Amino acid sequence: MHDEGSGDRQRWSEEHHLIVAALVALGLVAAIGLTTGATPPANDGLHYLNVAEEGLVDNPRLAAPFAYRFGTPIIVRLVHRVTSLGVPDVFLIVALLSTWGTLIAAYLLARSVRATMAVSLAAMAAVAFSFFHVKFPLAVPTMVDVQGFLLIMLALWALLKDRYGTCLVLSCLGIFFKEFLIVPALLIIVQKSRVYIHRRETVSLLWVLTTVCLAIACFVIPRIAIPVTVGYGVNMRWDFGAPGHREYFEYLRYFLPGAPDAGRLVNLCFALSSYWLPVLLLATPARMKDVWEDLSSLRLICMTHVSLVVLLALFGGTNIMIFVAYTVPVLVIVLVSLLRRGIHPAETAVALVALLLFNRIPFVMGGAATTIDDLLRFYGGWWSRVDEVTAGRTLEISGFILLLCVVRLITRRTAKSESSEEVIRHPS
Repeated sequence: MHDEGSGDRQRWSEEHHLIVAALVALGLVAAIGLTTGATPPANDGLHYLNVAEEGLVDNPRLAAPFAYRFGTPIIVRLVHRVTSLGVPDVFLIVALLSTWGTLIAAYLLARSVRATMAVSLAAMAAVAFSFFHVKFPLAVPTMVDVQGFLLIMLALWALLKDRYGTCLVLSCLGIFFKEFLIVPALLIIVQKSRVYIHRRETVSLLWVLTTVCLAIACFVIPRIAIPVTVGYGVNMRWDFGAPGHREYFEYLRYFLPGAPDAGRLVNLCFALSSYWLPVLLLATPARMKDVWEDLSSLRLICMTHVSLVVLLALFGGTNIMIFVAYTVPVLVIVLVSLLRRGIHPAETAVALVALLLFNRIPFVMGGAATTIDDLLRFYGGWWSRVDEVTAGRTLEISGFILLLCVVRLITRRTAKSESSEEVIRHPS
């Protein structure tokens, strides 16, 4: 009777797996939200707040490039005007919904690459326990990256489902949220160019040309249509004489960083190691060799996606550790392939606990007395700032990897011991 009841529950869970995933995602967001308070808007967040409060028309305080990322602020502005809720409150509500949606999208992406329900939920938990997908957006709800994470996850899911039109729409709309959403459009170009080279299909060439034109239009038109009075670069600010766009394009070369210095290169490696910690914890040479073979049909997409994000992070702004989190779709795909290697449940559980601790998920964070710089300094990896925090966090990563090696050794010995006992009890 007990087995029949368990079987019924398992069948119900599989038949309603999306409902289960949505509830688990909601529980994760709620639990993390209990220890996370919203910080006062500052730096980039003030510019997004200004767009939400004043709009894009006749606004003398618009700043580049933040005014061109109007997707989230305009949504907040519309909700604010319809509901009369305060703008900061609407930012928090949108951030909550976006974090929830990101976790559900992670689950859907995992299922799309043949993951079981258990493996998909484990991958979703790993995304939830990464600092920048739930904890950080709830602590800094005026930042727009959480909406970018959701859109880039959905865009890659659509691409893997061969829904190129959906992927292109999400990518083009996503450029209005964050420039990293140009990556899915570039992946379409790579995929369709590859098909055209091999098959000489005119429709593939049309896809390439259409994607190029739409992506360029979505990137350039806001920069022509939206007048700004201030421009920000990696290490400078430029005040224009009057609202317009001519000055922005005239001085654009000054806003772009030059060759990355040593500190930026160190932080890029540190940020990648920090964000990809769940893979580093579970990886072994044999497992990664199997993953390489398992992802043979997805290698080009995955490697191109990561390469483009790393390139944009290397020559982009200062928030390198946030930028590398745009590799989240590939992280989910690699994690799914790893977890299908027959990893012991104890090893997976310890890895998730390590993520919780490394990213300080259970600890109280944020609130009125906290600034965004406090959060970034705790995490490390910001711009070219390399200090004792970087060294301490690197040692922490190394310690967790060593811990997982010990756990792996114990579980293997236990499995061998149990196997030997089984042979003794039931000799062939």
